[in-house]
Amino acid sequence: MLGRWRNWWRIRRGPVRAFQYSVDSADATMVVMRRPRFGNGLVHVMAVTVATGGCYEGLEPEDDDVAPRGDGVFVGYVHKGPFLVGATVDAYRVDGRGNAGDWISGAQTQNDLGEYRLPHLPGGFTEIRARGFYFNEITGILSDSPIQLLAFAEGIGAERPANVNVLTHLAHGHIRAQLAEGVLFPLAITSAEKHLVTALDIGGPAFSPGVPALEMTLLGGDNDASAYLFAVSAVLVKAAELRVGADGPVDATLTELLAELAADLAPDGTFRATALAELRLAEAALDPDLVMAMLQDWLHTLGAEVDVPNLHRIIDSDVDGFANVDDNCPRDANSDQRDTEQDGIGDACDNCPVVNNPGQEDADADGLGDACE
Repeated sequence: MLGRWRNWWRIRRGPVRAFQYSVDSADATMVVMRRPRFGNGLVHVMAVTVATGGCYEGLEPEDDDVAPRGDGVFVGYVHKGPFLVGATVDAYRVDGRGNAGDWISGAQTQNDLGEYRLPHLPGGFTEIRARGFYFNEITGILSDSPIQLLAFAEGIGAERPANVNVLTHLAHGHIRAQLAEGVLFPLAITSAEKHLVTALDIGGPAFSPGVPALEMTLLGGDNDASAYLFAVSAVLVKAAELRVGADGPVDATLTELLAELAADLAPDGTFRATALAELRLAEAALDPDLVMAMLQDWLHTLGAEVDVPNLHRIIDSDVDGFANVDDNCPRDANSDQRDTEQDGIGDACDNCPVVNNPGQEDADADGLGDACE
């Protein structure tokens, strides 16, 4: 065993890292050593002199076994709900088939908005691995356990945005599958994300977020791209909750669900019918207004004056093929959108479908509109 350990240590010293913090006027250092997996053994972590509340300054690789460093920088956010301060963000060099190799650089999220800055990146494509706790926008509380999200991004020798989220994670395996077939990296990413959006069918069959997943964040304001990421994130957590119940291990189940969906999408860019049925049930069970209020309250608590994206842009609560904002009966399935008297209220939910009454007044609350009484 010792011989194996020494051999691994000689080849892979890179995972030994030093984190430098500043705590008021004093400095402290944390050294983390990751041992390889032997059989089913766990990864062991050794930490010395842990400093909390400090300012992260970067990581220093120590030898030639770590990939060469460059001047590139990734900046962005890690979002399921927003990852909390102290989540780890690591970059690894990848080959043309998407296989991760040497560790390049690492960082931590700087605040509870999930913001990070990852320096010292060479040119070429990189795998980003983010792991940490997050704000659960379904329950309004912090997650009980950490999750990991993946992304591919290209270093360009300068600062560029690279947001890590559930979309970059779900597309990851399908990107690798296309790379294995000889598709070039940029095209593989674009194609995989297009297949993902189509396969999820959240937002409608013709919907497109309009920007790559690496550019999507929950903090982008009320636009289609931010609303789409918000909607997919919320539906996934709701699906995990429905599997195990609100009091069950939702975060562990979310990790399981993400892994299943990513593996399902990887070969051909589609999901099994059973997986889609589970997502449709979760979408129908979601309370968009409550979820938006939960996230807005959290952002206000953090002092972030950002408008939460409107989930009704994307969510189809009655699963009739129309997002709520475009549905003339958002809580009653009516795929024909019939509106006999053209008052903007579909016949399926109009309390007086034969008389134009856009206000839907019903003074005696008997379900029949005043216009028809």
